[in-house]
Parts: sequence; structure tokens; C-alpha cells
Amino acid sequence: MSEMLPYLVDELRLDVNALVVRWDAVPSAGHYGTPLTYAAYKSDNAVAVIKWLLSNGADPRCGDADAVADATGMAQASEHQGSLAVMMEWKGSNALKMLTNPVVVIGGSYVGVDVAQQLAANAQGRFRVLLIEKNSHFQHLFAFPRFAVATDGINTHKAFIPYKPGVFMNAPAGSGDVVQAAVIMATGTKLTSPSNMPGSEKLDGVEYLRKHAKKVMESKRLVFIGGGAVGVQLATDAKELYPEKSVTLVHSRPAVMNRYHPKLHQLIAERCSELGIDLVLGSRVKLPPEGYPIDGTGFDVEMLDGRHVICTGQTPQSDLVKSLSPDSIDPQSFIRVRKTLQIDDDEYPNVFALGDIAATAAHKAARPAAKQAEIVKNNIIHSIEGEPLEDYEVTDPAGIHLSLGITKNVIFRNPAPGSAEPVVMNKDDGTLDMGIDAVWDRRGGGPDALL
Repeated sequence: MSEMLPYLVDELRLDVNALVVRWDAVPSAGHYGTPLTYAAYKSDNAVAVIKWLLSNGADPRCGDADAVADATGMAQASEHQGSLAVMMEWKGSNALKMLTNPVVVIGGSYVGVDVAQQLAANAQGRFRVLLIEKNSHFQHLFAFPRFAVATDGINTHKAFIPYKPGVFMNAPAGSGDVVQAAVIMATGTKLTSPSNMPGSEKLDGVEYLRKHAKKVMESKRLVFIGGGAVGVQLATDAKELYPEKSVTLVHSRPAVMNRYHPKLHQLIAERCSELGIDLVLGSRVKLPPEGYPIDGTGFDVEMLDGRHVICTGQTPQSDLVKSLSPDSIDPQSFIRVRKTLQIDDDEYPNVFALGDIAATAAHKAARPAAKQAEIVKNNIIHSIEGEPLEDYEVTDPAGIHLSLGITKNVIFRNPAPGSAEPVVMNKDDGTLDMGIDAVWDRRGGGPDALL
């Protein structure tokens, strides 16, 4: 056996965690599953074999063919104390590894911070959590469209919130590699400025938003390209703030916000008409290779001249996983995931993805992301404990809380299963600064907004 195992594993590339199936049989109640479960059940003289299998990637938490017991349970049921002791020692060292090697969350925006905090609250001495984020501050993206057009009554600094002292700390670039127990990808998507910032430092972001708002204020004509949520918000905000300006919203499809029930388009079209926004549909803009000028000079946009703001969708930030597992990236550059939210690659069972970057059937929004964060947290803990993982199920219809000017906003949700009508809640309770003080305080920004 000692000579056969290296041959099977090293030469024939046998998967040490695959079910062992006889040539004349299929897995059944009399079949013991993986090589490790078979060795643990058959003999207490298999300690050397078990040690070799463990050192070559065998996992005693893998069950038998009927998922009744793992290898440890098989040894215990067979009263093979030597085999049981070896596997219990492995489990103990694996738990120590989880303490030494952290669970790494990559991406510190909304869902990344959420899953990191949930994991930290449930670590209980079993593992550490490391959050890696390229930006110097938490960026409250939902405020960026408003802060990119408004100049007065806005504390732009508060859209960039310091990560809580004592919880997060800065590490210099090139600090070194991290040996991790599990990786959670929460890198999200990159939107066109001003939905995302061109840099990673707070002061650069503050300066960019203020300059952008100043240019909007100085313009006579504004053309917003792209009728998604950001384009709608920018256009309605700009027109309400500057009713004397010509504002045009251009969208390539027959309806804006086309992933939602048609009633949302109807509601937005009525609001644009009410404000005096020219809504141009079914027109795809040809973006020049060098981009549009931003120095105030005139230019043409599909027969329209004026300053523009591009709001044309999102680019998934999946390059890190692409370099590791190219087949896990779908044609749209999102990360393919299984129902457990593990990436779709057997080689990396400890890599998970959630939120906007994950190719789930859920819409890209805070509510489904919060549910995904809970599933990933649970599955990290399940994997440590050797328990079955949970599946993520899409249950909520697509929904959005959308501002339609300074005070008007709507909570809109697509029809639930069995219903033909969407949920529409019109509200008139918005504020110019979008309640940024409450967001700042809730996320622990502290007394000094300049930090």
C-alpha cells in the first residue's frame, strides 16, 4: 500500500478526496467513500496510510458515499483509536491554521465591510479576519451623484469616511504576501466618474467632486449619457438645482432603467417632463477615443452640443480572480459562483465571491448583497467546523431606492412571484446632503470630517 499510494496520487493524479468506486460497483451502503474513510473504517493498522493521505491533501471531513459520516466518524464507529487520534490531531492543527492564517476579505465597500464585521463577530477564537481595501477611506458611493452637481450646503469631506480606528489600520503598499485560510472577493464594479473616484485618496476625491460640481454650475447645457440609476439621479438633481440650464438625458434603449418593471420608466419619464429634462431614447452615443473635452469648449453629442457627464454602466473588478482561475470569469467579466458562493473552480474551494462582482441571478443592490454576506459568513464557519455548506437562493425581486431630485425619491420593487404589479412608494423626504451626517456617525467617522 505504501508504494501504491504515491503511484496513484503522484503519477496517475488520483484525487485523494474522490469516492473510491470498484470496477463492478457503484457507491452504496456497503461502500466507504474516499480512500481516507475506507482506511479509517477497515483497519486500525492504517495509521501510516492515513498520515500519508492527510499530508497529501486528504480531508477527514469528507463524508462516506451516503454522507452518513466523515472519516473521523468512521474510525470512531469502528473503534480504531490510532486512526481516530491521527485525524483529531489533523483537525486541531487545521483549526490552529485558521487562527494563524486569516480569512481575507478583499474589498472594503458596503458588502465587504458587512461580511468582515459579521465574521469578526462570530470568530470566537477560531480565526482572524483581514480586510484589504485599496482606498484610503470608505467611500459613500450613493452620495457621489449629488455631490458631483451641488456646490452649496454640501460637506464633501463626509462622503469619505475613515475606517474605524482600532478596527482597521493602514498598511504601506508592498507590505508582503498574506497566507490565508479563506478569501472572500468583494471587489465590486467600477463605474465611470463621478460615480467612482479616479484616485484612491480622500483629498483627491474631495477635490474631484468639488471641481466637477463647479463645472456643472458654470455650464449652460448638460448632456448625461446613460439612463441607469446614476444618470437619472444626476440629471434630475442638476435640473432641480439649476432649472435655467438645458439638461438632456440620453439612453440607448427604448426605456431607462430597463431591468425593472416598465412602470419605473414611466415614473422617471413623467418626472423628467415635470422638471423640463429632454429625454432622448434609442440613441447610442459614439464616444470619441480621446473622450469628450472637459475644458468648457463646445462639441457634438448625437446632434446635441454641450457639456457631458458619462454614466454608462459598470465594469467588474475581477482581474485578481482571472489571474488565479480564468475559467471562473464569465463573458461579462463577473465571477462565476456556485450556490454556496464559492467560485466555480474545484481547485479553490476556499475562495468565495459576493455582491456586485458575483455572477448570481440576484440584481446588484444592497439588499441581496446583505443576504449573500450572511451566507458567506455561515459557510466560512461551516467549512472550519467540517459541516455542509449552505446554498444562496435568490428570493427578493429587484428593487431600488432612487432619488428623483433633491427631495423627491421612490422606493420601487419589481413584482413578487405571483403578482403582476410592482411595489411603488413615492416619497418627498430627501435632503440636499442626502443625510450624510447620519451616515458619517453610523460608520464611526468621528468628530473631525477632515480626517
